[in-house]
Amino acid sequence: MDNETNVKPMRVIVESPKNPWIAALLSVIIAGLGQFYIGKGWTGWTGVVYIGIWAFLFIGGFILGLLTAGIGFLVILPLIVVLNVISCWHAFFQARKYNKSLMG
Repeated sequence: MDNETNVKPMRVIVESPKNPWIAALLSVIIAGLGQFYIGKGWTGWTGVVYIGIWAFLFIGGFILGLLTAGIGFLVILPLIVVLNVISCWHAFFQARKYNKSLMG
């Protein structure tokens, strides 16, 4: 039996650079989405879960009347914005770090 006939072709995975601005823009849309774009799945899920929790507290509290006199807008909404900004910053710099790792 010839050994060459049993050789399977090798699959090559080519990694492409990621645009940091696209990563940041995706994180503006949904916190954590930019991390998914650059291949950081667990970090992306963390961002989505954190924003989801804060959004739930904001919307749920507003609906239930627990956040009266604009307290929700003064406390929880700024936290959502800050977490989103952190997610954008993180996605941008992680994409740059990823691109540098591709270069050697």
